[in-house]
Amino acid sequence: MSSAPFSPAPEATPPRMTDILFKNFKARSIGPAAMGGRVSDIAIDPRNPAVFFVGLSTGGLFKTGDNGVTFDSVFDKQPVQSIGAVAVAPSDSDIVWVGTGEPTDRNSAEWGDGVYRSSDGGSTWQHVGLENSRAMGRVVVHPKSPETAYVAVLGNL
Repeated sequence: MSSAPFSPAPEATPPRMTDILFKNFKARSIGPAAMGGRVSDIAIDPRNPAVFFVGLSTGGLFKTGDNGVTFDSVFDKQPVQSIGAVAVAPSDSDIVWVGTGEPTDRNSAEWGDGVYRSSDGGSTWQHVGLENSRAMGRVVVHPKSPETAYVAVLGNL
C-alpha cells in the first residue's frame, strides 16, 4: 500500500459556447412541454389511409399526407389548441370536423370553444357553433351528408 495521497486527473476544459455552434439551429415547435402531449383522437381519410389527422389534448391538430413520416400543424390560427375529437367526412374527405376541448377530466385539461369545420382538407377552418361548450368527446359525420355532424358535448351549452 502506498501512502502517497490520491491525485485526481485534471479536469478537461469544457468547450466555449459561441454563436457559431448555434448558427444552423432553427426554432420549431415540437409539441407541448408541460403535462399535455396526449393524443385525444385520430381521424383517417377513408379514401386515402396515408392521410390522417392527429388531435392533441393540449397541443392542436396535425395532418400527415405521407402515412406519418411528416406532420404539419393545421390548427395554429384558431383561438384554442385543445382538441377533443376529429372526424373526416366519409363521403367527402376534404370536409373535416373538429370538436375542441379535451373530454378527459384532469388537471392539465383545457376547455374548448365549440366546433370547427374545414372544407379544404384542413387548410382553413370555420367556427360553426357550440361556442359555450367546454369539451367534445366525439364527432360523427353523416355518411352521405358531409355538412351534417353529430357531436358529443360535455359542459355548458
